Amino acid sequence: MVCLGVIFHAKTFAFIGTDTVGGSFFREWYQTADLGHFLDNYYDYAVYETETTGEWNLGNQYVFSIAGNSFRQNKYHLNGMRLDSRFEEGSTLFHAQPDRLSMAIDYHDGELDFRDESVQPQRLRLTGNIGGLGGISPGTRQLINLFHSSGEERTMDGRPVSMRNYILGGGTVEGTFAIPASGRRYYQHVYAHYDRRAITAFDHTGISGMRPGDNYKVQLDGEVPMNLHYFLIAKGRSDYGSEFYLNSNEQAQQRAYMAGIYHTSRFDNRGELVAGVSYELQTIRHDSLSFSRNILDQDGEAFEPWYADGRLHSVNLSVRYDQPLLPWLRVHAEGYNSLLHFHPGAGQWSNAVYSQSIADAAPTPLYTAYWHSESFTSGILENEAMVVAEKKGWAKGLDFYAHLGVSLDGVVLGEGKSVVSPDWLAKVAINYSPAWWFRFGLSVSHHRMSYGWNEVRYLSGKYMSGEIRYADNTLLATTGGAYHTPEKGLWIKQPSYAVLDLPIYFTFGKSRRHEIAILSTIRKYYNQWHTVYTDGTEANLVSQDGVYYLREGEKQYTVTTQPLDLMSSRAGGRTPYYMSNIVKYTYRGKKWHVMASWQSYLMAGLSTLGNGPLHNNIGALSESTANPNTYMALSEGDKPYQGNSRLDQDKSFILRLQVTYNACRYFSIGLNGKFKDGQPFSTFTARSRLINGYEQVALLHSDAKGINMANNAFGKREDAFFNFELRATGRWWVWDIPMSLEVMCYNIYDFGTALTEYTFDDYVHPTYPHWTNDRGIATMKDSRTSMSLCIPRGLLVTLRVGLEKDKQ
Repeated sequence: MVCLGVIFHAKTFAFIGTDTVGGSFFREWYQTADLGHFLDNYYDYAVYETETTGEWNLGNQYVFSIAGNSFRQNKYHLNGMRLDSRFEEGSTLFHAQPDRLSMAIDYHDGELDFRDESVQPQRLRLTGNIGGLGGISPGTRQLINLFHSSGEERTMDGRPVSMRNYILGGGTVEGTFAIPASGRRYYQHVYAHYDRRAITAFDHTGISGMRPGDNYKVQLDGEVPMNLHYFLIAKGRSDYGSEFYLNSNEQAQQRAYMAGIYHTSRFDNRGELVAGVSYELQTIRHDSLSFSRNILDQDGEAFEPWYADGRLHSVNLSVRYDQPLLPWLRVHAEGYNSLLHFHPGAGQWSNAVYSQSIADAAPTPLYTAYWHSESFTSGILENEAMVVAEKKGWAKGLDFYAHLGVSLDGVVLGEGKSVVSPDWLAKVAINYSPAWWFRFGLSVSHHRMSYGWNEVRYLSGKYMSGEIRYADNTLLATTGGAYHTPEKGLWIKQPSYAVLDLPIYFTFGKSRRHEIAILSTIRKYYNQWHTVYTDGTEANLVSQDGVYYLREGEKQYTVTTQPLDLMSSRAGGRTPYYMSNIVKYTYRGKKWHVMASWQSYLMAGLSTLGNGPLHNNIGALSESTANPNTYMALSEGDKPYQGNSRLDQDKSFILRLQVTYNACRYFSIGLNGKFKDGQPFSTFTARSRLINGYEQVALLHSDAKGINMANNAFGKREDAFFNFELRATGRWWVWDIPMSLEVMCYNIYDFGTALTEYTFDDYVHPTYPHWTNDRGIATMKDSRTSMSLCIPRGLLVTLRVGLEKDKQ
């Protein structure tokens, strides 16, 4: 069966909402062996929210949204065993080699399920990476200026950006081999990677220099007799947080280790039980925990860079059970429950906070945040059970799928802040083929959003809490988990969402090699967590000239569900929503593989103060949502629903292209191309006032993020991102041992588009002055200033050597 919207061939009837691809697709056509690259450059339902060009992402955690969901909601399985990182939510320490595993992606739930294939190639792979080759391509201004001024033109004071993030060098060694025992072969996999990156560092004027970032990962996994599988992983990096554009003094040293073992039992009636246990340890250490912090974060990507040093332990129990009851009916149950322990690296520390704009010769001291942290133990519960009905050929040309179940998730804290959430799960889907050339479907489902470390550390009073004091020790505010209380205590509502899918696709041509697929999707999100002042706005804030400032004294916060009066019902509902339409063409020939897709996108909702996936995302938690400044945009005047805007997942338009030509068994060439619209972001205004004799700086939006669908206000997006990769692969055999050499040039046509922009309206570009609207309010609509540009071109060279004879 061919799954809708993709060219993958599923070996069995694929559930609606699940795409399946085998390792042979990567070996024969796609060839690149990086999961992040595939999700960013090929997979239609994923939007990667950080940089991946040239395997820049290999040291970072995975940060991608599947069909509108938060990156924190992504889940990972290996042969049925859950192996999510509890501390890098939505990511896994496990390196999944896609050209040796089959992969199923459930784009409704955001689950990636990797499975060992029955036959895995035994081979050794060696990859080298060198970046920073050449500069911006000729003709860029003429091409890019058809859309907007180029990032190269919009730099501080018109100065070219000479310092760009790039790969200094890196290498990977990866091998798959089999150990014969007891009449069968047990496959083992070893992976080792190291690279060094040059990372831009910022100050109040923009780029201040470069710093190196080192990362490594070593992994051994495989199978042994008695249906046992194992994995051992060690990872380290020196630039933890750089993917979220934390300043260099806010980044940290990270060491992470994970080990696991699991057992698979298969029954005669196609039933399966997978049970295993894993242990994860992470250590986080700032170069200096007591760093000074400029409240005017230049790109608006890291307004809240606060996280504690320490050791994080997690013991995770994974169980997955499938049992057929009838040929068309089965039960499914799954649990991933964790016991977590945090031990701080420091019990007390402080951070001085100041204000310094590009026009300020010296910083203005504001206050100091005094933090405290203690050891604590917590738990995360994630469980579900359901009955699944599935019938292929239920009627002529009609396939049917349905499930109905319950879930029990929770956060267990010993401070009277535990949360336990029973919920319901449901899906009904049909797939109808009235003719061999035409198929359409319908899927309606309800899903819950599970809890994780994000909720644990936000609610826990022991992870990191603090007092914000002026120089004379006057208490301005309190902050952190000690002052966060869930509304209704144990039974606060669990975030959830509903999905409607309408797939249509056509197959035509000789041997049905051509396919056109169309998928329209609508999602609605409910009960999103939201933070408010416990005793109301007036008791905690004072208003001057329509802008809110803090009153001195303790602040208490309540975590509740999103108020319905902050979003307009006119623009899709009073809660966040996602709409998408994908049109995709594929051709599968004996020598050619062609894929082209176009996706139009809309993801709108409320966010915290700040840009990027840490702030402008479904499920983000922040005390800033209690402040009305977060929902003000100066350029919108007195328009209602100013806080309703595009979220980080929204890239508006995405075009993907992949062409591979296997000229013969000895040679192939390929081209990957991607156009991805820029991240929606807001610029900011800083208002400084003396409140009771103390200097305060209030931050508020100058305009909307992207587009505000509630009142038709237009904001900004970062530059559209282009990435074209050209690769050539040669294959040969030496004494029937297969070998291949692949050379790939990434970002081969370097447009020099902007990755980050200066987001405060205190800077007037010499070429692009401020624009003033009809209310006399200055904005940065025509004064956009690039701070950093896209990853420059580089080369990836990969040698593959077989470890067994292959006469085919």
